[in-house]
Amino acid sequence: MGKELVFNKDITMRMAMLDSVIEAGKELVKEGVRAVTGDCGYLALYQKEVANQLGMLDSDKIEGEVVSSAEELVQEEPKVGAILLESSVYPPYGAAVQEAVNLPVFDFVTMIDYVYSSVVKKRFQGFM
Repeated sequence: MGKELVFNKDITMRMAMLDSVIEAGKELVKEGVRAVTGDCGYLALYQKEVANQLGMLDSDKIEGEVVSSAEELVQEEPKVGAILLESSVYPPYGAAVQEAVNLPVFDFVTMIDYVYSSVVKKRFQGFM
C-alpha cells in the first residue's frame, strides 16, 4: 500500500497548502477584495499566517460585530428567545454572543453535537 497522507500531520503538505492559500489571497487583494473568509475547517490551521500575510483578518473585530448585531436584534425584538448563527464562520463567536445576550445560541456545531449524541449514546452509571 502507498503512504497515507494525514492532512494535519504532514508538514510538507500543510506548507504547500499554506503557500497556495496565501498566493490566492494576494491575487484577490490585487483585484480589490477587502476581506477573505473561509468556511472550511482546515483553513483554521492557517488563519494567523494568512492574516499576517494579507493584513486583513481581525477576529476580535469580527466577534465584536457579531455580538453587536445580536445585541441590537435582542434590543429591537425583545421576544427573541434564542439566536441561530446560520453561517459556518460564526460558531467561534457563539460563546461571546451567548454571554452578551444571555440566550441560547445555536449553530451548525450545535446540530453536529446533537446528531452525534443521538447516534453515540453514553451509558449512565452510578446512583440514579
